[in-house]
Amino acid sequence: MYDYTTPVRIAPGERGQTVMPHSEVMIHMRLAGQTLCFTYLGTCRGVQVERDGRPFSSPVCPGEAGIYFDSAGAFYYPPLQPTPHEQH
Repeated sequence: MYDYTTPVRIAPGERGQTVMPHSEVMIHMRLAGQTLCFTYLGTCRGVQVERDGRPFSSPVCPGEAGIYFDSAGAFYYPPLQPTPHEQH
């Protein structure tokens, strides 16, 4: 699940983990709805999605991987919400 109340800022070269959105590209790649790691490569270079610790396909546009920018131009992604069994 997504938690849009506490977005995580991300800079080029940093890694993150989130649930891949149901964007056209993620649906086509059959990654939509899966929790995956990624590396944000920068605005012009995109996002490298990883599966099983290795790059999956070619980099995709940030929005297709669920990385967005705010009014200040900072990029962010929604972090995962802990599932009920993970909350203590």
